[in-house]
Amino acid sequence: MKIKVCGITREEDIAELLLAGVDFIGFNFIKSSPRNIEIDWAVNIIKKYKIQKKAVPLCEISDLKTVHNKLKDFNLVFYQVYNADDSLNEIEEFNLNYFLPTSATKLKQNIDNDLFIDNKDKYLLDNLDHGLGGSGIKFNWNDLASTKLDNCMIAGGIEIKDLNTLKKMGCWGVDLNSKLEDSPGIKNHELIKKLGDFIKSG
Repeated sequence: MKIKVCGITREEDIAELLLAGVDFIGFNFIKSSPRNIEIDWAVNIIKKYKIQKKAVPLCEISDLKTVHNKLKDFNLVFYQVYNADDSLNEIEEFNLNYFLPTSATKLKQNIDNDLFIDNKDKYLLDNLDHGLGGSGIKFNWNDLASTKLDNCMIAGGIEIKDLNTLKKMGCWGVDLNSKLEDSPGIKNHELIKKLGDFIKSG
């Protein structure tokens, strides 16, 4: 199961996440988010720590061209794009892989086992009722009981104690953020160490 940690605003948190062995590190460029950072800062961090294979930019589709132009030389593995909906065909020119945020509420209303097409993109299931870039609030995972999750990443208020359950559910990955923080954008290093223990345990 892949582990992604989002909302990074400090260099010292990057160092701890690399020690923990996380698979992906999210950089938030959504202007309305309290974890919003400058692209130039992220560029310097990605260069310094050589994390091209781990870095994931978060942005709205309206800002994707700008963000991609700044980061395209890194050949990042994924971009996490909000408000994409039916617009992804318009940006196929970038030939990118995406984390596609999907509303858990919408999923519950439209249960469809074929919703998650097996392709190069991954679907990020989150409680999006409270804005973009993550809500910090769990949704009811029982709604996923009949859903194939091997192309899905689960987000929304996930704690370290939840990871074994999500792994057993067959999720491709999980996205942690607020439950690793002392305040928005300020990660707790003791919790990151515990996350590292989980990762190392296999």
